[in-house]
Amino acid sequence: MEEPLPDPTATQQAAIEASIGSAQRIAMRIVDLPKDKREAGIEFVRRNYVDALEKFGIDSEQAHAWLESQIKGIRSLISEIEASGGADREQ
Repeated sequence: MEEPLPDPTATQQAAIEASIGSAQRIAMRIVDLPKDKREAGIEFVRRNYVDALEKFGIDSEQAHAWLESQIKGIRSLISEIEASGGADREQ
């Protein structure tokens, strides 16, 4: 049985909240795009994240897992926004 994770420090909690807030803002911007341009918007975000990781010399399994979780989270938020009627699906 795995041990539970310790509570995050204040600095870690701030980083978590900033990451979530960033994903939310990105999803809202992508939803503003016409529906047929949203996938390109997601790929633009992915490229920017990859560029930032490369710029700072970060190339680890954890970094790639973080990147994939960010993209997955953004996709989920976009789907939630669309399902709630917060996006014009006909755009």
